[in-house]
Amino acid sequence: MRNSLNKGVAALTTTLLLAMTMMTSCGGKKAMNYTTTTGSTWGTFFTITYDGPASLDDSIVACLHRVDESLSPFNPNSIVSAVNNNNSMETDEMFTEVFEAAKKVNEISGGLFDPTVAPLVNLWGFGTTGADLEPTDEEVAKAMESVGMQDCYIEDGKVVKKSPDTAFDFSAISKGYGCQSIGTMFKRNGCNNYMIEVGGEIVLSGKNPNGEDWVVMIDAPVENLDGTILHSRLVKIATTDCSIATSGNYRNFHDTERHGRVGHTINPKTGYPIGTSTLSVTILAPDCTLADALATACMAMPIFEAYELIDTMENVSGLFVVSSEEEGWKILTTTSFPKFVN
Repeated sequence: MRNSLNKGVAALTTTLLLAMTMMTSCGGKKAMNYTTTTGSTWGTFFTITYDGPASLDDSIVACLHRVDESLSPFNPNSIVSAVNNNNSMETDEMFTEVFEAAKKVNEISGGLFDPTVAPLVNLWGFGTTGADLEPTDEEVAKAMESVGMQDCYIEDGKVVKKSPDTAFDFSAISKGYGCQSIGTMFKRNGCNNYMIEVGGEIVLSGKNPNGEDWVVMIDAPVENLDGTILHSRLVKIATTDCSIATSGNYRNFHDTERHGRVGHTINPKTGYPIGTSTLSVTILAPDCTLADALATACMAMPIFEAYELIDTMENVSGLFVVSSEEEGWKILTTTSFPKFVN
């Protein structure tokens, strides 16, 4: 699996890691005015259920396309590709909103959430290169010269980069932004009951077809012996009017000669993969853009720092799966995280 917004059927680095599936009903007859649409986008899959008098499928596709045209590093004609290749520094509304959201999470995470880590992600074989790699220390040091979201900004509608070699990969935030964009479109069209799930990122509003809160299953951090994805239930929660994002390392890694098994989360301060006891993080927040970025940021932070950050944020809660020698893993939840359901 590679870090991708649009690359065949390969998933985003933070997509199939996210390991979340949705249940639109728990029995009973489905309401006639609910529509469920499924498909593929950004190299992953989506399932969207909504309550509306008319089909909004074309508008959903249009939202997904606009995100791809602005933020996909795998689309050679996207705005982010133009910026990364120094062909144009002009931005659009989507790029600007995601850029500023990324700057905010970069600041509150102490610089551990950083979309300019893209060159390092590629060096370690988790980005656009498509190969399992292990860079030399010299290559890491060279790539670090262009990393630093805090040294980048937008002025008069144009991106100012730390260096010409600075490249942005918003994959750890743009999927959540895309889900949020669809939710905004739904609200604009008078649709208030919906579940939007794209590659594991989820936006919930109103009620499911049974007139109840939406029920979401969070996967356990396990995989099949052959390394393929295994959706095994960890917990279920019932909730609504919020966004959910999950990030983890246990489904996107490879083995290296000098560093052993390495995951896709790269420390922007050192240039090397992060080794923590955290297996996965699930974040609930009012906005999916924020939830997506925070889930990735928490994977890069020491567990107790991440827990404290989320527990003290207003209207944000988290579930942390942490490795345990005795039990394999254990679950930590912040005080406001929803109760588990059967």
